[in-house]
Amino acid sequence: MALAELQVQADGQLVLPLDWRARGMRLYRQLVQLPTRYPMVFQAPPSHEDLLEYLREGLRLVEEFGQRDTLEGAELLTAKAFFWWSWPEQRTERELLDAFAQRA
Repeated sequence: MALAELQVQADGQLVLPLDWRARGMRLYRQLVQLPTRYPMVFQAPPSHEDLLEYLREGLRLVEEFGQRDTLEGAELLTAKAFFWWSWPEQRTERELLDAFAQRA
C-alpha cells in the first residue's frame, strides 16, 4: 500500500491498515525479544532503557488498537512479564508487580 492510499480522519489522524498495525506491534516485540533472549548476537546490546521504551511503545499500540486479545498483543504482554528477568541489576519490586498485574 502506498502512502498516498492511506486514510486520514477528519481530525487529521492517520489511519493505518490492520496489517501495518500488526507489523508495528511485531516489530516492537522483536526489538525487545531479540536482545533479551539472544544477547550474545549483539556486539553492543541495546540498553535496558531503550528496550523498555520499545516495550512501552509496543504495549501502547496494543491498547490503542484494541489488540490485547491478539497474538501480537499476547506476545508483547508475555515480553513484559519476562522483561525484568533480563536485567537483574535493574529489577525493582514495582517492575515485578507491574509484570504480574498484566497477566490477570
